[in-house]
Formats: sequence, structure tokens, C-alpha cells
Amino acid sequence: MVKAAGQTALQPCELRFVRPDELGALVALHRLVHANLESKEVFRFDSETFMQQHLGRRGRTVGAFTDGMLIGYAAISFPGDDADNLGRDLPLPDDELAYVADYDGSAVHPAFRGNRLQQKLTDIRHDYALLNGRFHILGTVSPINPVSLGNFLAMGCRVRNIKRKYGGDLRFIIYRDLRDAAPQPLESTTFVDVVLTDENRHARLLHLGFQGFRVVESAQGPSLRLGLPASIDAMEERSRSAAGSR
Repeated sequence: MVKAAGQTALQPCELRFVRPDELGALVALHRLVHANLESKEVFRFDSETFMQQHLGRRGRTVGAFTDGMLIGYAAISFPGDDADNLGRDLPLPDDELAYVADYDGSAVHPAFRGNRLQQKLTDIRHDYALLNGRFHILGTVSPINPVSLGNFLAMGCRVRNIKRKYGGDLRFIIYRDLRDAAPQPLESTTFVDVVLTDENRHARLLHLGFQGFRVVESAQGPSLRLGLPASIDAMEERSRSAAGSR
């Protein structure tokens, strides 16, 4: 069930894969969302050909429909050996690239935001990836889109790199291993908050092994909280301390 902006009544919502004959509706929603953005660089503009490829040949697109109208979508691709396999941006070893699935675009109609559609559609993307033997899942998110970034981090993704993509736009590279029920713990003593747009500082910390896991507010503006993975020794020590305090 979903609720449109300014409405009180809930409407039925169907989640399913978008069919090839619904390409026109998919392209129209993509263009509507892009046209309504103040900052166009936060949202990659995809061609009709690209979107068509994600209706079966290169991937699939999950859609949210109410009363026959497409109100949201989320695409997933299996890039394999293609040059745009985001596993190379992590980087993953070459022999792991065959197990990569990429988040390849998502959008929700402005009138239906706030219904957690991105999370619901992405849950289906995760299930579809695992059913097809893909467990490394990656995507790109603009640092000036803290809402989308926060949504992905809340779903278990971590920021693992920052790069210039799509003709020079700055993007965080997010990653999750779908085989793990939860991300690897991070050592709280290493936490540091960095303003989302501080490209150089993010690059330095991510190169050192830090991982971004939460969007927070700071005096400088929306920031990414990062930390180093906890060592096995540190996790065992915390476990012993917790057991001793009971």
C-alpha cells in the first residue's frame, strides 16, 4: 500500500518486474524525476537504449505500480566482463567479477516519495541477484544526495571508494556482500565524520581502509561517518568483556 502526497487514503501497490512493452512508461518516469531535480548531477541521465537493456538482456528492472501507473523503479545489472563492472572500482579480484551485480538506477515519482519504495524495490533486487549467483552488489551515489546515500547505508551497504564517474561526476562507490547477514563490525574508536563533499579527505581515508556507514549532521553540513573494520582480537575482547559483566 502507498499514499500519494497530500492524500490520506492508501492505494494498493504492486511490485513486479517491468515488461518490455512498458519501456515508454519507464523512460517517462526517469525523465520526469530528472526534470524535477534542482541539481541534475545527483541523478545519472540514462538513455532509452540503456533502460531497454535492463528489461531482460543485461539485467532487470523492478517496478512499483498503483492503478496501472508506474510510480517507482529500481534496475539491477549483471555486468560480467563489461568495462562498467563496478567491482573494478572497489577493486575486486578479477576472478570475483563474475559474481557482481550493480545497482543500475532507481527513481520514485515525486508524488509517492516517503513510502519506502526504494527499500522495497531493492529488497527484490537483492533476492534476484542471489537467485542468479551474484552476491557482490555495488552502486554509485552522489555525495550531494544524502537521502539516497543514507537509504543505501541503512540497507547494509558501505562506502568503499570515491571516484569520478559518468563524465566527471563525483560518486561514492557503495558495496555489500549479500552472503553476510550484517556488515563487518567497525571499531568505534576510529570513527571520524567527514563532510560529504570533501573529496580529498574521503579518498585518503578510504584508501587507508576506512568504510563509510552512516550519514550524520555536523556543524559543517551533512557528513559521512567512517571507521576501520574491527580486528578479530578486538571483537573477541569485547565479547569477553560483555560476558564478564553479566
